Amino acid sequence: EKGFEWRTAVALFEEMTSREMEPDSFAYNALISSLDRCEQWVLALVWLDLAKARHQADEATLNASLKALATATRWEQLLQLFWDESQTKLWHNLDSFQTALLACYRAGAAEAWGLCLQLLDTMWEQQLHPSASEYACVARACGRGSQWLKALHLRGLELLEQSRPSMSNAMTWASEVSLTGKCDIPLIIHLEI
Repeated sequence: EKGFEWRTAVALFEEMTSREMEPDSFAYNALISSLDRCEQWVLALVWLDLAKARHQADEATLNASLKALATATRWEQLLQLFWDESQTKLWHNLDSFQTALLACYRAGAAEAWGLCLQLLDTMWEQQLHPSASEYACVARACGRGSQWLKALHLRGLELLEQSRPSMSNAMTWASEVSLTGKCDIPLIIHLEI
C-alpha cells in the first residue's frame, strides 16, 4: 500500500509500550508486515531484534522479516538471517523456505542455483516436504545457471514422480534455458506427463 503510514504504525506501537502494555507476537508480526509493505526492511530487522529480546518472536515474526528482505531484494541479508535463526529458537517452516527460495531465484545471481539446492537439502533434513512449486523454483534456478543436469537429478527420479506435471514443465524450461546459453551438448528433454 503506497499510502501506508509506517511512521504512524511505529508511533502507535511505541505508545502502546509506553502505556505499559506488553505487545505480543501478533502485534510485532503486524508491525513488521506493515514495514515490509513500505519497504522498510532495516526497521523490520530492528523490530525483529526487539521482539526476540522480549521473547515475543515466533515463526511468523521471522517469516515477516524474511519477506521484508525479499520485498527489498536483499537476498544476501535474507539468507544471513535465515541461517542465523537456525541457531536460535526460531526455526524455519515451509513459508520460510518458500520465501528464501524465491528470493534466491529472483536474485538471478550466478550462485542462485547452488543456494536453492542447499535450501532444498535443508528442507529434506528438517523433514519438511517441498511441494511442486519449490521443486520448480529450484529447477528453474538450475536452468538459469545452466545446471540442467542438476535440475534433472533433484534427489533422483522418484522426486520427479511425486510432482510430475509441474516438475516436468520446470525441467523442460530449465533445459531450454540452458540450451539457449553456452551449452556444449545439444539436448532436448522430453518428460512424459
